[in-house]
Amino acid sequence: MSRFIGQPVPHGCSFSERSWHTENFSDISFRQAGLSVPETIQRSVPKRRQEFFYGRLSARQAIRQLKVDFDGQIPMAKDRQPVWPDGLVGSITHCANYAAAMIASRSDYHGLGIDAETVMPEQQASRLADSIATPAELARLAVQVPDLATQVSLLFSAKESIYKALYPVTRQFLEFHDVELIDAGSPGELVFTVDTGSPGGAPEQRTINCCFGVADGLVSTVVLLPANGGNGVQ
Repeated sequence: MSRFIGQPVPHGCSFSERSWHTENFSDISFRQAGLSVPETIQRSVPKRRQEFFYGRLSARQAIRQLKVDFDGQIPMAKDRQPVWPDGLVGSITHCANYAAAMIASRSDYHGLGIDAETVMPEQQASRLADSIATPAELARLAVQVPDLATQVSLLFSAKESIYKALYPVTRQFLEFHDVELIDAGSPGELVFTVDTGSPGGAPEQRTINCCFGVADGLVSTVVLLPANGGNGVQ
């Protein structure tokens, strides 16, 4: 079974990952791999070009594992979201010279978000904790994750994955405190409530499950929104 940084890849999902050394990348790599490069990426710094290249390579491989008709290109929309082939949902993440992509059928899931993060230094975690999570959220997560640096990194990642899964569905931006951890009692799983009400409209909340892994100084999170309207896969 494939694994994504300390956790199994969910049933029904295709997954691919890559790591790289900076010196092995050049802009010729795009042409050699047959990947189109958006103008905004061409103008970006080398680090961003590398992330885009290896993220798209991972996504292309994950799509091809599903054996769908696919020309190998994953365009970027005006809002910078990947444009997936018809009938598919997906997500790309990258950190610390590592990139990964997960793809699934839209008949199974109408939203998918993944994220990987390097566990931040303790001092940085202390500085950012209040902007990412409430004291109550940190206390709930302490049941599974005892140290603050991993707690803050994991909640940052989980909320990022929730945003990635929801945004293509709702087209709404989320702040960190629009998403609240309400339960961390099951190993490798977190449960959140998300405020998805429109500005000035009636409050609306939904419950979303998030699976996570921790390994080798990294955290990973996965959020799937089932097509049947459930909260997510276990």
